[in-house]
Parts: sequence; structure tokens; C-alpha cells
Amino acid sequence: MEDNLFKGLSLNQMIVIEDRIKKECKSPKKALLMWFIGACWGFHRFYLGMYGTGLKAFTASFLSFGLAGIYIAIHDYKNMNHLLEEANKETLLNIIKDVKRV
Repeated sequence: MEDNLFKGLSLNQMIVIEDRIKKECKSPKKALLMWFIGACWGFHRFYLGMYGTGLKAFTASFLSFGLAGIYIAIHDYKNMNHLLEEANKETLLNIIKDVKRV
């Protein structure tokens, strides 16, 4: 799928896309920092724009006195790449569409 997205782009367009990705997409380092600070309460999910699941994680952790939070923290650490991919997917598609229009 990614090959089709970048097909027909010039070198200048690719450079613009790369610059915008660095500015607009969620950072893996910041996501891991948020995970480290408050994984049990879903802070990293709020950073990634996953407000619904972040609220669910916070509520589950609060109601279970942190026990659910431990599971959530371990699960999300293992799946951090997937969470980042999902958070950045729409941003990436919008960047490519904008650059192709110009």
C-alpha cells in the first residue's frame, strides 16, 4: 500500500513529506516517555490521541486500585509500535494528499 502512496512523487515532494512527518507525526520518544511516566493511567494513549481508550485505561486502573493498570502498561509497551502506527496513519495520509495537490 505504501508504494502506491509514494508513486509518482518527485524528489522535492518526498523531501517536503519527510519534513512534515518530522513536525506533525507523534514522536516515539515522547510516547515512550509518557508511557514511562504514567502507563498505568493511560497517559501515553492521551498523547497519541486515543482519548477513548486512554479514559478506559485510567478508569480501569482507578477502579482496580492499579492492578488493571499494570496489565495495560505491559500490554501497551509490547504494542507501542502498533499504537504509534495507528496514531500517525491519518496524519501521514493527509500530508501525502496535501503534497500531491500542490
